Amino acid sequence: MTPQQGVGARELPGKATRRAVVILQFLVGGLMTFGGYAFAFFAANSFGAALGWIHFAVGLVGLLAALLTLTVRISQLRGFLVAINVVSIAYSLFSESLAETESLLGGPDLIGSLVGTLIAVVMSASMIYLLLRRPT
Repeated sequence: MTPQQGVGARELPGKATRRAVVILQFLVGGLMTFGGYAFAFFAANSFGAALGWIHFAVGLVGLLAALLTLTVRISQLRGFLVAINVVSIAYSLFSESLAETESLLGGPDLIGSLVGTLIAVVMSASMIYLLLRRPT
């Protein structure tokens, strides 16, 4: 194996991690944005709608972060990406717990919200793990 092959082999996991972070950030940002819009649209009252619009705004920031990952090195965005995903997890769990306990959404909408929240939390947690585990 030549030194050049060794360098390429070491860069592959970093590239795979970068791709995973970019894809996950777009998915989480999109899910938060569209989920927030749906939360606001299907909310049973104005409080639920307000929570939905905040959710929507957090999703837009997540999408901005995803766009930035295409133009800026992820190592420069690491703190921002970790922060936005921590906020996404915290706010998703907070708003979902309120939706469940205060009946802010109706039957099937509540189930869809719960599933979307679980998916977004798992993807955000995976991204935080990747960002803190490996240099990208």
